[in-house]
Amino acid sequence: MELIDNINRLLGDDLKQTIKPGARLKIAASCFSMYAFEALKAELEKVEELNFIFTSPTFVANEVTDEQKYNKISNLITKLRRRDVIVNTGSDSAPCWHLAKRLAEKK
Repeated sequence: MELIDNINRLLGDDLKQTIKPGARLKIAASCFSMYAFEALKAELEKVEELNFIFTSPTFVANEVTDEQKYNKISNLITKLRRRDVIVNTGSDSAPCWHLAKRLAEKK
């Protein structure tokens, strides 16, 4: 396991070099933007499984900044769901997001 701070070493550059078709990818980060998804779309479409773990309390809105983060993440998830990019295989209270294309291929 390597620590990538996204300042001195960029996650996107590392992922583009290391993602292989059929790979299982696990990412722990405080955020992941639609722009990052778009930049890595070709690489992410090759993976067998993608698990993304938010390392900060993204879905708990305690302060104004937390509420803004919650709204951004909520909007991102809504957009990706509408585009059929991701699907929730968990429950409403404990969502588990997966790439829809990979789930369809498994069935």
